Order: sequence, then C-alpha cells, then structure tokens
Amino acid sequence: MGIKKHVFFIEDVPSNWIFEHYLSLTEKLIGQSIKILSVFKKERTPSMCIYLNEKNEYAFKDFSSSKGGNGVALVAELYGLTYANAAIKIKSDYENYINNEDVIIERIDVDIIPQSRYKVTDYKLRSWTNADAAYWTQFGISSDILNDYNVRPLEYYTMTREDSKGSKEEIKIIKPGIYGYFTNQNVLYKIYQPNQKNKKFIKVSSYIQGSDQIKHKKYLMICSSLKDAMTLVALKFNTIDVVAPDSENTMIPKEILQIYLESYDKVFTLLDDDVAGIKSMTRYEEEYGIKGIHLQMSKDLSDSVKEYGIKDVKIVLYNILKQLVK
Repeated sequence: MGIKKHVFFIEDVPSNWIFEHYLSLTEKLIGQSIKILSVFKKERTPSMCIYLNEKNEYAFKDFSSSKGGNGVALVAELYGLTYANAAIKIKSDYENYINNEDVIIERIDVDIIPQSRYKVTDYKLRSWTNADAAYWTQFGISSDILNDYNVRPLEYYTMTREDSKGSKEEIKIIKPGIYGYFTNQNVLYKIYQPNQKNKKFIKVSSYIQGSDQIKHKKYLMICSSLKDAMTLVALKFNTIDVVAPDSENTMIPKEILQIYLESYDKVFTLLDDDVAGIKSMTRYEEEYGIKGIHLQMSKDLSDSVKEYGIKDVKIVLYNILKQLVK
C-alpha cells in the first residue's frame, strides 16, 4: 500500500460521494436529479429529491419531513450529529474510502455536469370518454366545472431534454387517463396523470390554480390541489372563492397572500389530512393568521366526497365554517 492520503477539508469530499455513500445509492450521481423514498419517514411515494444546487454541489429536500440541505446536513440528520461533527465524520469516512485498496478502480474523478431536465414540448388533445366521466364525477366534479377550470383530456404529451453532449432526448407518453391543466389564455401549466404511482403531476410552469376563476366573493379557501378546489366548487358555497398553490408541497407566495388577506373578509385553508397537510396548515396560521379547516373525513376533500357523498361532506364543512366566520 502506498502513502496514506489525508482529508483535511470537507470541501475535498465530493458531494456526490456523500449522497451515494450514506444513502447507499445504486445510481451514480453525475449531474442528474433523482427522487427516492424518504430516509426519515415511512412512505410509499418517493418525496426525497437529490439535486444540484446553485453551487454545483449535491443537496437534498425531503418533502415528507421538510428536512433539507447539503451533504453535511444530511449526515447530521441521519446520525443525530451537530453540523461540525457530521463534517468530521464525513472526512474520516472518505479518508478510509480513498485509502482502501479494494476501491482503487472506483476512484475516478467524475465531472459533475448539470443535466437539463425534461420539459414538456408537445401534447395532443383528445375527446372526453365515459372513463373520464366516471373518474371525475366520483369527486362531484361535473363537465361544466372541468370546462370552467380548463381541464382537458390528453392523448399524449412529449418531454424533451438535451444531454451533456448537446444531443436531444425525447420521450412520448401515450396512455389513458392523462389530463392537461390550462390557464384562461390556453397555456398548459400542469399535466395530471392520476393512474401513475409516481409522477402524478408534471409541472410545466408556475401558476396559482383557480386564480383565473376568482369571482371576488366574501371568503377565500386555499386547497391543496385543483381537484380539491373543483370539488369545493361542486359543494356550491356561494360566498367562497377557491385557489390552490401550483404544488402540493409549496405555499402561496407571501406577496400574493397579502393581497388575498386584504381582499377578502376571511381566508381559510383546507389541506390534506396528513402530516404534510397539517404542517402547512399550521404554518399558514402561525405566519399569516389564516385559520385551517381540519375536515377529518378522508385524506382530502375530493376523497371525502368520494367516500361520504356531497351532501354529508357539505354539512360537515358548513358547520365548521359557521364557527370560523363568527
């Protein structure tokens, strides 16, 4: 064995190695973003994103636990260490790694080249079917509501990206049960594919869902998704406008919330009945004084209508609202 190599600075440890090593990744990180199951909470749908940050270093964001940061922050969370002690552990472990004769072949410096993400570049509309009607009506959502909120069925959509060599890669997705969400200006901002276990939503652009349909009523409800927003419309509360952020894992921007708070007598949230939804509801209340409605029926409003029916859900929601608007 040759002279032992030492690691004195945390900056000398490749950020991709930290994530590959401590998360036991089978996929080498060479510039791409990946999504995996959370290592902090049990879940069936991957919500932990590993990506290149603005410093061209790998970082993570775990939406199920709201944890995030660079590789040192990851190790600190995994082992219950302070940031400083996590950095010491990483340097020690990496030093052992590069001085291990068994991994000499793997010690090849990899240029981390940010890879462009796939973007929706094309789509084709199709006609509505009986299967589409069966899917949406179980949540109380009629064809008139779908038309008003610019939801349209898609035959296919195409995603394109450029690889590190400048060549274009294209994927065409053709399957039943795909829907496009459009603005009033006919701009596609999201694709919804409810039959997918992963990637149910593909965000095309930022957009506050329901903002085109605001009628300037007395109250405003913030829901977690467009589907829930449309279900609320189906409940026919004549004094309530409804919007939803462009992602279930984000909040409506502060500057827009301030406009809403000034424009309505009261603003409420009606988010998912799960850890992430309750956490967001609490944050809206703590930061902006926006009261949250905890329906406590099914996971979300649309599933509540599916399980209990429009009439029962409306009665429960009406009684909650009656107390909040006093």
